[in-house]
Amino acid sequence: MNKILILCLGVLLSAGARAEESSEIPAGKKVYQLEPIIVTATRYPEYLKNIPTHSTLLSFSKIKNSNFLSLGEVLKDFSAGEMSFSGSMGQVQTLSLRSSSSSQVLFLLEGRRLNYLNNGIFNLSDLSLVNLEKVEIVRGPLSSLYGANALGGVVNLIPASPVKKNLSSSFLYGDLHTLLSNLDFASGIKNFRFDTGLERKKSGGGRENSDYSAWFFHSTGIYRFTSHSDVKLYLSSQSDDLGIPGPVPDPLNIPKYGNSSVSSLFDHQEDKNYSLDFTIHLRTSENSDGFLTRLFFDQRRMNYSTRYDYLGEVDEDYFYLTESLGGFMQYSFSLKKRNSITLGLDFSSDQLKAQQKSLYVASQTSSSLSWKPNSNTLGLWGNSSWNIKRFTVQLGSRYDLPSNFENQLSPNAGLIYHLNHDLSLKLNYGKAYRAPTFNDLYWPSGGNKNLKPEKGESIEAGMSLSGGKLSSQAFLFYHRVRNSISWQPLGENGLWQPFNLDRFSSRGVEFELDYMFSDGYDLDFNYTYTRGEETKRELVYDDYFSGEKRFEQMKRKARFLPENNFNLNLDMKIYSSLSTQLAFNYRSEKLNYYPDYTYYPEIRYSTKKIKPFANVDINFNQKINSLTFFLKINNIFDDKTPTQFGNSISDLDYPNPGRKVFAGIKLEMTD
Repeated sequence: MNKILILCLGVLLSAGARAEESSEIPAGKKVYQLEPIIVTATRYPEYLKNIPTHSTLLSFSKIKNSNFLSLGEVLKDFSAGEMSFSGSMGQVQTLSLRSSSSSQVLFLLEGRRLNYLNNGIFNLSDLSLVNLEKVEIVRGPLSSLYGANALGGVVNLIPASPVKKNLSSSFLYGDLHTLLSNLDFASGIKNFRFDTGLERKKSGGGRENSDYSAWFFHSTGIYRFTSHSDVKLYLSSQSDDLGIPGPVPDPLNIPKYGNSSVSSLFDHQEDKNYSLDFTIHLRTSENSDGFLTRLFFDQRRMNYSTRYDYLGEVDEDYFYLTESLGGFMQYSFSLKKRNSITLGLDFSSDQLKAQQKSLYVASQTSSSLSWKPNSNTLGLWGNSSWNIKRFTVQLGSRYDLPSNFENQLSPNAGLIYHLNHDLSLKLNYGKAYRAPTFNDLYWPSGGNKNLKPEKGESIEAGMSLSGGKLSSQAFLFYHRVRNSISWQPLGENGLWQPFNLDRFSSRGVEFELDYMFSDGYDLDFNYTYTRGEETKRELVYDDYFSGEKRFEQMKRKARFLPENNFNLNLDMKIYSSLSTQLAFNYRSEKLNYYPDYTYYPEIRYSTKKIKPFANVDINFNQKINSLTFFLKINNIFDDKTPTQFGNSISDLDYPNPGRKVFAGIKLEMTD
């Protein structure tokens, strides 16, 4: 791979010397940066300066220039949240915002929920970047608009809409036999436009049992009846096949079915996901006032197999099929052009079909277990924005009627004072909740149907500055969660079950800055400082022979939460057609707590720490007519500090893959 690196650098630099010196922007022409507009924070297009919560818009240009390999890489650089990677390409990647758990961050695909029904998280590896137009990130509670799981924040992924004829393709190859290739074509006839694309991903993974192979497909069709009305059909599918090596095991306790580098040589997973969205949009004018409705169907299949030792070898297979059918309707209208009201209704029907099969190899006997839970949810919501001289007031509320837990009311209120056109002071308060997952409620011989949702509230105050070449936001926040769900041996006969036992609180500051020095020079900086505290009921005494158990309420520093997290991204045009993107990430120390059975039947808790982590990525793009050659180096200094804890205090966690070099070529032809 070092030879590939030297060769690609030579190609880039020599091509830069031969490239035309004329800029893509004619000389003497000024570049005007449009004021950013986002939808996620209000479910209605609104200027970022009129949003009382800390919100971030990532445009297509920021995403495409750096040649990101996954959505996890995008959010690592620009979200200022805590990213967890369980390995190389295809392995689980999750995001935490404002110290929330990953299942308390709601992921949407243009308004459609992506979080999994069984465990509440969304794996960022399960999405292609090929057709992604922008990413909108809203921090803090937003259940007033989206209901369950919008407790720590919302990330809305918005695909591109076909507007003109376009052919694009790319090919990337690099370390670990990593391969990414895609082809996308957009065109149309009269009022009908369409876009179709296919992407292939493949990687050796770097460790045994970590190979990854995936296909992604998307297709969008839009028919515009008039300039104020259109219908859209969006189809997508994903299929993947991957090994799951787990963390690096304790060198003194190598698993029977693993080795010194992986906890499992046999754990394996296959996924097949399909989704369909149908949208009708009727506008009353050139703005987005009017009626919007979307219907969707989402199906996800997962087959997971594992091998373990329980008085002999056991081969176990799990099959999960989740299906969601639903949609939403909303109507938006303006009053005197300065005030807006949006009213909406969300509805969904969700179902999980699950089966577990176990084969005891020595006796060749087997057992089977299945479960089939379902739920229905109806949500009624409204959001309004009122402009009174220099003030903007936003009020919103939502009432959810789920079939499998108690009804929920989620209010939100925000206030903005506009000091001038570019500078605003902001204040926001909201309540939100995370729903118990299907695993929490219905897991065989362990689920608890009496669970309540995790409930949280947050208050934040800050300022935003936008105008010309500079935009910046700074916020102070306080966040707390009660009724946190924890699995403990509190069930009948000591059965481990989930209960609403724990509490959590955090406070901190967030800052982001985007400064465009000049055409082709852009600096992006984001920083989060967080102090978190958890109150958790832990098992401290467990006598197997007498059955006696004792618990203790422990108040301590929050686990998994680095106090400092910041990212610096610099985009520079070296020559007229040669550019480079540099990313620096830093995350301070984080910790976790593990039970220590040394003094059994007493159980004590030991602290494990992951040291601070710093990472530098660099990317080069050399454009020659319709072709772009690129070279990408991730983790230049080969820092292998883990980003995610393992299963025990003695294992070696999930290793960072280390330095990786990739090179490729892109073709883009547009009419």
